[in-house]
Amino acid sequence: MAELESEVQSEGKCDSIADRQSLFLNSENCKKYTCEPLVVISILDHHKRRTEKQTRVIGTLLGSEDLDGNILISNCFPLIHREEEDTVSVDSEFQKQMTALHHRMNSEERIVGWYATGDRIDYNCFEIHRTYDEECSNPVMLCVDTKLSGAKLSVKAYHAATISIDPAKPLVTRFESVPFALDASQAEKIGVDVSISGRPDDKDVFDSPSSIIPDIDSLQIALADLLRDVEDLDAYVDQVVKGTIPSDPSIGREIVHALSSIPHIDARTFDKMFANNVQDLLMVVYLSSLTQTQVAIANKIGHVL
Repeated sequence: MAELESEVQSEGKCDSIADRQSLFLNSENCKKYTCEPLVVISILDHHKRRTEKQTRVIGTLLGSEDLDGNILISNCFPLIHREEEDTVSVDSEFQKQMTALHHRMNSEERIVGWYATGDRIDYNCFEIHRTYDEECSNPVMLCVDTKLSGAKLSVKAYHAATISIDPAKPLVTRFESVPFALDASQAEKIGVDVSISGRPDDKDVFDSPSSIIPDIDSLQIALADLLRDVEDLDAYVDQVVKGTIPSDPSIGREIVHALSSIPHIDARTFDKMFANNVQDLLMVVYLSSLTQTQVAIANKIGHVL
């Protein structure tokens, strides 16, 4: 949790007063936030296209609110800003134009907060957050750790909370974590998996188009992943049986459920079914390749004639 410098400077003062009076924490924002994966991909794309002088990028988050007051972050757009050590400036006119354009495309989306890349929250974040206080109530800050500090891509959500001795007299403001989760439909999960597993046509060219992995290669990757999971499961069960690690009944139930979902067929029948499916898949690959060749020949003949 990041805090303002003023909070650090007045720490002793707060402690002495707290001995006589209780502190009030303004935590009005108890909403839950969910984010679609394409928003994170757009943020990463924005970060990748930043200038050499930029250490991070910021942008506006768009979304909607359900009947329970929970927020779905469904869209975003980059924001032009200039940032120095203790100062930051935002192009508010550009934000107004982009917000108006997005509102014309989807009137249900509204500004719900902003995003920033990096692994730190500093004083400039509070200055940017104040500008979004004028756009919406309780804006959320989405922090995408592009530095992979925890050996993985971390996405966290924060909102600004005020601490005061008297509710009418705020003393200090700090960022606090709020409930956050990534939510994707089945179709979105498939699209994200295809995007991640795509192969760039030219690895040496920035933003080179990617080709979708052929079905036969996708099948091979899926079988390799399945084999790895089975080996990990086998190692886990062996450790539990030997008493190396404690048993977990919930994991045991999941293992039983997974095994019971496997159809009971003999190995010979399964091999025959698998071979037939592979042959069908190879036939589809062959026909698609043949079609591409025919189309290419037809196009060349058309140019000659």
